[in-house]
Amino acid sequence: MNRFSKNDFKVTLDATARVGLVGSEPGGANILLAFSNLVKGSKAFFFQGPSSKLIDPRINLERETLSSFISNGPTAILLGTSVNFKDSELPIIEMARLYQIPTYVFIDNWIGYRDRFRIGTKYIFPDCIVTGDIHAYLNALQYLSETRVVYFPNPYISDQIKKIEIFENSRLTGDYSKKRVLILTEPTGTRIESSEQYQPYSSQDALRAALTFVEFSYPESQVSVRLHPSENITKYKEIDMENPKIEFIEGFNPIFQDIAMSHIVLGTNSMGLYIASVAGKLAISVIPKGGFPCTIPYDSVIKKFVEIDRRRSD
Repeated sequence: MNRFSKNDFKVTLDATARVGLVGSEPGGANILLAFSNLVKGSKAFFFQGPSSKLIDPRINLERETLSSFISNGPTAILLGTSVNFKDSELPIIEMARLYQIPTYVFIDNWIGYRDRFRIGTKYIFPDCIVTGDIHAYLNALQYLSETRVVYFPNPYISDQIKKIEIFENSRLTGDYSKKRVLILTEPTGTRIESSEQYQPYSSQDALRAALTFVEFSYPESQVSVRLHPSENITKYKEIDMENPKIEFIEGFNPIFQDIAMSHIVLGTNSMGLYIASVAGKLAISVIPKGGFPCTIPYDSVIKKFVEIDRRRSD
């Protein structure tokens, strides 16, 4: 039996003297930051790669060696995980095991469960998988039977919804008569066709599909494109030059503000779509025709396929 109760996990958070929080991919790192507010003991942050931009460098221990970080303190470690950064994440689980430090990994999406824990032919599992909703929980029970699984409501989602409500209730009066469309870009993941993360289209073509959808459905709208935290504007330079009226927004700005100021939110499989739908926005997944369907398991996110002239990139 690999079930692990929500109360067991909460007791672990409450009783742990020093929690280490290790992040690489920005999505998982944002969830770890929300979890850090629930930790009663002391906290040690080791955010590397793109996630390091999410945290005050004065409290980030990224400059330490990983072995020094692990051997000097944490009595439990919470990690985010992803396919793109697993080569730096999974060795942390192995090293923590050498020091008999329990590891808890939060899965922040609904796809690629086993891929996240495999390097070559080897699988490296934590002591416990933490999932944020019932769909992720059931998937993890099915695909990750080698370790314990817990369902614990995603604190990042509830935190963002509260911030959206506060922002909408407190913002200054402005002209919101014109429809505001927010497009969330997202790296399309690996190009390895055997991977669960594979998509047969590029990030640039995904943005072109969203812009095509806006052109036909909301031609008079004001459009902003929010970059994924791991991306920069140079990746979409050609699209930017073709669409001078579109505003590109850095992905490290608070997402709740961008969602709160929009009427419609578009993307492919972004968690931001789900947040927007819970916040009462019209959330639409727009995927180039021929791509795999949106993996967000909620009907509140509308799913569309759009025919475009694919140019690829990435």
